[in-house]
Amino acid sequence: MNGFWEDLNETSQKDALVTNRGLRISFSRKELNSFFGRLLEKRPLECMVGETSSWVLIPSLVAVYSFPIILYITNNPWYTLMSSLGLMISMSLFNQFSYNYKINNYLVKPASNIIPKLFINLLGAVFLYMTGADVWLAVLPFIWWALNDFVPIVYLITEILLIKAKTAMWNLSDPDGVLRQVGMYWAKKYDLKVNENGKVL
Repeated sequence: MNGFWEDLNETSQKDALVTNRGLRISFSRKELNSFFGRLLEKRPLECMVGETSSWVLIPSLVAVYSFPIILYITNNPWYTLMSSLGLMISMSLFNQFSYNYKINNYLVKPASNIIPKLFINLLGAVFLYMTGADVWLAVLPFIWWALNDFVPIVYLITEILLIKAKTAMWNLSDPDGVLRQVGMYWAKKYDLKVNENGKVL
């Protein structure tokens, strides 16, 4: 259970919660205690927020892992950029559609580690260089990785552009909508009833 634990801190206005890694939940602890109710006796809020902070990484993970593969196949930086960005936007639109703990724990969480990211980008760079690509093309996946992870400009821009679409689709933007989905997943696991908005009854 504690594998996803994230300590939560109230903001100065006490109307939101922030994790130590900077994820912001736009509801107070009191509001979330009321919303999730009995579920919190079985699944602590800190764990569900930790699961949320992992699940919201899916769009950027898809972008980082797809880029060197698509670039190697196409050898076309523009097509690769558009394809990887398109995959990222698609996953960002639908990461509130469902939630699965096993996928999060055994796939998303390990994939967010720096070592597999470094491995896929090194592998892509080596293969590109071996096929006669220019050096700048071989280092392009590393630049894309940096813009998604270390200075997450691409992720932030896409989230700003998609916030209205997500709110229209799911009534909440990320990460609040993802947290609701996590709560619904665990409520179902523990045979607790929820209403259409995900509130535990």
